[in-house]
Amino acid sequence: FDTLISYTKDTSSANNLLKTALDISAGTGKDLQSVVIALGKAYTGSNTALSKLGAGLSSADLKTKTFAQNLENLNSIGFQYSKKLHFHFQNLKCLIWFFDHPR
Repeated sequence: FDTLISYTKDTSSANNLLKTALDISAGTGKDLQSVVIALGKAYTGSNTALSKLGAGLSSADLKTKTFAQNLENLNSIGFQYSKKLHFHFQNLKCLIWFFDHPR
């Protein structure tokens, strides 16, 4: 969180970026620190760092879209990752229940 505050100079923006970073990290398997640094660099104008996340942003998007537009795309992708993780978690809970309640 401190890293994001140092980039944004604003706790609200840093908090929003942290939520995105957590979703992207969970969905891509990239470590959280790498995602945080990439988002921080993009916040300050270096979209190149976002290309290394493997989160579905095209090179055309990175060259032509603003940070806010790319962040919106990342949040959409992050939401999709969150839904997939929730689905797998629910399946795991069902399996655990099944093995805890043999017939």
